[in-house]
Amino acid sequence: MFHILVNRLTAEKLPDGTVLSYEYDEAEI
Repeated sequence: MFHILVNRLTAEKLPDGTVLSYEYDEAEI
């Protein structure tokens, strides 16, 4: 098995392109 970290964008970007927040999900495959 491999342990991976999935980076998922969970917030909208501001008009200037700034990302508000990220959510990190861990998963084993």
